[in-house]
Amino acid sequence: MKLPLDSKGRIMLPSGYKKQLPQEESNGFMLTKGNGNFLMLYTASQWKKVEEKLDTLNDYNEKAMELKFSMMNGASPIEMDAAGRIVLSNRMKAHAGLVKNVIMLGMSDYVVIWDAAAYEIAEKIDSERKKMLTGKILGANFLNPIKGT
Repeated sequence: MKLPLDSKGRIMLPSGYKKQLPQEESNGFMLTKGNGNFLMLYTASQWKKVEEKLDTLNDYNEKAMELKFSMMNGASPIEMDAAGRIVLSNRMKAHAGLVKNVIMLGMSDYVVIWDAAAYEIAEKIDSERKKMLTGKILGANFLNPIKGT
């Protein structure tokens, strides 16, 4: 969903997303940097699950610590205001390259926030890679279902 980013760094949380939130989680979120030019927005309970998974990782494993650091670096609690907007810090906007419009994508247990122009470019470039990954991860039958089944 394409949404405008206002001059104060606020974006409106889409009403469809708000309707899916449990009442007790309708205001508090955790925002963190993604592993690319995007942000990840979690409800408090979903973020707790992420933290629990990260806590099981071995702190003496270099790759595990790198993952923990990348997920926790800059993670910050944010709240939705009375108008249904969330405020993105300058640091988070810079990480994701957010300029004018953003794309919000629901990913079942979190929301990804991209700069709209960057997302459109990435979508075009990655179409062949998506086909390859779909076939590799979900199997060739997912791409070419057997007729009559």
